[in-house]
Amino acid sequence: MRFGFTILLQIVLSLSLSNCSILNSRNTLICNPNNTTDCYPKLFKPTKDWQIIKPNQEIPPGLHVRLNIATLEKEAKIMDKEESENSIDDLVIKEDKVIDHNDLNERVSKSKRSKVDQNELTNFHNAAEEVEFNDGDTERLQLSLNTLEELSHDFEFGNKITSNTTLLIKMIQLSKESPNFKDQIYRIIASSLRNNPNSVRNLIQNLDQEFIDTLFQELPNSNSIIQKRILGIFQALIQLQDFKNTYFNPNGKGINELIKIYPSLPNDSKIRVENIFQDLGLINNIEKREDENPDHSISNYLQNRIISTDDLKYYETLVNLHKTNKNLKPIDEFLQWLTKRLETSKNDKKRSDNDDNYNYLLTTRHEIFGNPMGMRKALADEL
Repeated sequence: MRFGFTILLQIVLSLSLSNCSILNSRNTLICNPNNTTDCYPKLFKPTKDWQIIKPNQEIPPGLHVRLNIATLEKEAKIMDKEESENSIDDLVIKEDKVIDHNDLNERVSKSKRSKVDQNELTNFHNAAEEVEFNDGDTERLQLSLNTLEELSHDFEFGNKITSNTTLLIKMIQLSKESPNFKDQIYRIIASSLRNNPNSVRNLIQNLDQEFIDTLFQELPNSNSIIQKRILGIFQALIQLQDFKNTYFNPNGKGINELIKIYPSLPNDSKIRVENIFQDLGLINNIEKREDENPDHSISNYLQNRIISTDDLKYYETLVNLHKTNKNLKPIDEFLQWLTKRLETSKNDKKRSDNDDNYNYLLTTRHEIFGNPMGMRKALADEL
């Protein structure tokens, strides 16, 4: 009887191990369905040395993860103290921190893998791998991007997306080659970064300056939806002090670009610009009435900026903003500055034949920032 029970137990165990992607009863092992003796822990156990991450293994947070370009296998190890302070994926970012996209894509394209069933693309690992190695199958790509978008809101998965350099590069490449996917790809990136400082750091470390430059180039030339996504990415990236100091200091490229396009933006994108300015400490983060338009706070910022710098750099943008929103009113300090500037320009006019600057200030002073009827008196005074 005992012998028969032992045989039965062996048969049951044998059958249970014959299933694909086998996990033991405690879900601690993953076994090869073709070789039941080939099992490994479901949870990756890191050491100070690089180890291969096997299929479907779960990776604890805080590790240094890389793609071994020689073998095209993902590896991980415990992050050294120096790496945690300044972690850079040394396998895809060269010493000059420029990524050789073509070389990486060529190596990835040579990799051979078997496709999982479409139903399994709801799994993060499978979805990420499908995007990385997608061969033009738009249906599978769409399903995979849907999975990544859904998971990108999660703190842990946001870290996984932004720490996977190959995935990031491929998504950005797809956004350029297939504009229909750009909105979703930018949503995935923005969601991965939101309120997630580790993901912000990952993105800056794993992508070169070309990506940031591309965002600035696309911002004024894209439709309102893509503009909103780009602004969402910028709002997340300014959490990183180095990025903020480089691109969004008071005289930086970021501030200039946002001010330049602001009057032409739809209201939801204007609100994002206002939020960025609030996060940068450039305007007061105060409780606003629900019906208050962000134009008011941006107009006040521009007026105060012009007053403090005594520079006309942003004057035309301010004029355009007040042209499109007749409810905006100039602050008293700005009108006082403009009056003094007109007096200075008037005196300069007497010594120069160039009247354009003075006439522009005079016209906008009355037609945009004052009473248009006052222009008659101003012209009469001139005569």
